[in-house]
Amino acid sequence: MSKFLFIESQDPLEDRGAEAYLGYALELARQKHPVTVFLVENAALAARRGAQVPVRDALREAGATLQVDELALRERGIGAERLAPGVQQGTIDQLVDLVADPETRAIWH
Repeated sequence: MSKFLFIESQDPLEDRGAEAYLGYALELARQKHPVTVFLVENAALAARRGAQVPVRDALREAGATLQVDELALRERGIGAERLAPGVQQGTIDQLVDLVADPETRAIWH
């Protein structure tokens, strides 16, 4: 079974395309594929506790791994204590390792 990596750079609260894109990740997670969603740039805003992002919560419930770029968090003044449940900080080095994994299909939006 393939592993999937979805890299999102747009805030799903502002960009309907981002919400639809993460919907694809959700469908794969519901089908029990290993799915990692890595939030970068403005998508880091969706990682905040209290942000109303239903697709983020559904991804977590479906078993997807949710990570957010620590640099994007720092640039937006979001501390680790403000992350939504189930969202982990990640580094660009970790993202590169995920992309380089030959068993992982990476998709960037």
